[in-house]
Amino acid sequence: MGKNRHKKIVDAFGELNSTLNEKKDEYLEKISKTINKAVKNYKNKDLWEESYNKIVDFMYAALIDTYLETVITLKDVYVNISDETLDIEDFIYKNDDMTLPERVEKYWDEAATFLKNPEADTQELSLYLLSMYDRILTNEMQNIKTGVKEAKIATDSNDLICVIEILHSDDCDCELCNVLEGFYLEEDDPGHPPFHIGCQCEWIPDFYDPNDPQDLEILQEAGGEKDDG
Repeated sequence: MGKNRHKKIVDAFGELNSTLNEKKDEYLEKISKTINKAVKNYKNKDLWEESYNKIVDFMYAALIDTYLETVITLKDVYVNISDETLDIEDFIYKNDDMTLPERVEKYWDEAATFLKNPEADTQELSLYLLSMYDRILTNEMQNIKTGVKEAKIATDSNDLICVIEILHSDDCDCELCNVLEGFYLEEDDPGHPPFHIGCQCEWIPDFYDPNDPQDLEILQEAGGEKDDG
């Protein structure tokens, strides 16, 4: 396993995360402006409904960007990537309890109830809504990256084994995430990021040759060494 190739993969995922964080900030800025305008004019029912729809659209756009950017990154750095075509709908907010519009609506309805109080602090409410939508967006973008990687990482070569490396994010202050920095795991091991709500740690898949001494050391650490027979 060439160190240069692995570095290229790690760098590619680092660039992917930077790109997605920039996109998320852009969408959150739009969401923030939409929230502020709606809260200041909350008695305008048409504007209130229109603002809700805009927020849903912004969040969907961010998730679609996440899907597309992740697929492009995977195809750029893995020669053995599966050519299987993915259905984008399988990765855009697949929550067992609520759809994305329902989750946005939940907090939007809470805000409407709160604003019935004439002494309501509209600035505090706006910040609360933004923080909730930021949290939803962060989690869903991470889930999409994970889902796409799990679906696309495959190899047609029986001589190579796929394992994952965990890279700790500075944005995660979780002790578990910090301890697992640099760990290697079998590709089908369920113990990879995201480890918790808001986790932004990354897992980097890579392919290793069990006949290469350096690769074999990593495979043994990950528990991925093949039997001779």
